[in-house]
Amino acid sequence: MRRTITVIVLSVVACGVFVVPPAAASAPSWPATFRGLTDQQLLPIQLDVVQLQDGGLGLSDLSLELEISCPTGDRIGLGTGVFYFPALPLDGHSLKIDEIYGNEAFHLSARVGANRVRGTVTMALAAFTPDEQLERCDAPTQRFTAERVADSVGSGLAARSPLVQTRFLVRSGGVSAKRSIEFGSAPRPLAAGVLQYRGKTAQHLPIDFRVRGTPGRGSLADAGFALRIRCDDGMSGGAWGFGITWIGGGPPVRDGSFAIDDVEFDQAFHWSGHLGTLRAHGRIAFELPAFTQDEQLQRCGSGSVRWRAHAV
Repeated sequence: MRRTITVIVLSVVACGVFVVPPAAASAPSWPATFRGLTDQQLLPIQLDVVQLQDGGLGLSDLSLELEISCPTGDRIGLGTGVFYFPALPLDGHSLKIDEIYGNEAFHLSARVGANRVRGTVTMALAAFTPDEQLERCDAPTQRFTAERVADSVGSGLAARSPLVQTRFLVRSGGVSAKRSIEFGSAPRPLAAGVLQYRGKTAQHLPIDFRVRGTPGRGSLADAGFALRIRCDDGMSGGAWGFGITWIGGGPPVRDGSFAIDDVEFDQAFHWSGHLGTLRAHGRIAFELPAFTQDEQLQRCGSGSVRWRAHAV
């Protein structure tokens, strides 16, 4: 080996044709954007890598799409984008993410080079079946290669968002879409023919809703309420505030009663009530599928909570 090196050095001296490239040409510049596809599902993945103050590298943005399959045959399409602030430090050139949060378990392992990122990614969701049983839905481990985007300095940093997720669920009955949810404290004017009820739940949290028509016959217009959530492992989920607006007609009120039983893959909502001219009462429940910290399935929810309200 030493003899070979000696020959090369002599050649440089004699001929003068060997040119050493400038040091700056071999040094990668940061930040950089890497884009590619997963190798099985052929879905996009993008990583934005920045240089930290200590000279190391960090992940500032991650966006990807995965298709997740459930034992029941349901397929869940998940597109997610996460902005890490401060940037998530790399271990040298190695990136490893193992996150379990709520109903998501996410694992990514990658090697970051100057021109490409190679690695594997997988995700699991805790979900409800249509009959509200817990199930685990998985994306099989996906390999990916993401190439550095030319002139990418800062391109991935222009449109950051703290957390963006888009989900759809494909079942035999069609595609399930999420409702648009709003919650605000500003008073809303009552329209003609609309009756409002206001009260509290047995958890001493507020409930407020409006009915189009009469207590005997009409439909729910909108609602705002809060529920305290607790998980099977004893962890508290805190108090959750909800606001729902039904556009084009809400759940019907018939003979002074209504009932909602809405089960989606990532939540279950049950609300029933009996309405009078002056008072109303019923039960309400909100449940979530979730993971424990060792990635076991569990249920988090309010349980069935009594509520009472009066007309205002």
